[in-house]
Amino acid sequence: MASTLLRLAPLVTTTSSLTLCAAQSLYLGPFLHPSVGGISLLMPLYGLTIGTSVANLFFSEPQALKAAGARELYMGGLVFSVLHFAFVPFVMYPVRDIIEDRSKGKSTGDLKKWLGVHFIRSLVVDLPGWACFLGGF
Repeated sequence: MASTLLRLAPLVTTTSSLTLCAAQSLYLGPFLHPSVGGISLLMPLYGLTIGTSVANLFFSEPQALKAAGARELYMGGLVFSVLHFAFVPFVMYPVRDIIEDRSKGKSTGDLKKWLGVHFIRSLVVDLPGWACFLGGF
């Protein structure tokens, strides 16, 4: 078991590094190129999450979903994924202010506001949604 974990560790850490690299480009790139808005990059991901959640609820074998309580977990994951968008009113203005440079080169405060909401959203919506999908799997 220890040797398996040791062999798996570099795969997990490089996967994490690649995820971070992709995330940095995905989330910071739109600030340099406002014509490619972050919404156009995020909506397909959330669309896929919501769509595949619904597909699991309607098209998966009923016995498989009932056996482990997976149906309720997928439903929970779906609800949390939709709730991600409840935070839009709290992040859209700081993001707009950063993109439009309303603070005239001092957007650190705007970024701090966005990161604060992002952290809370991650803890109360995104992480529980992920945990529901993991548990339902």
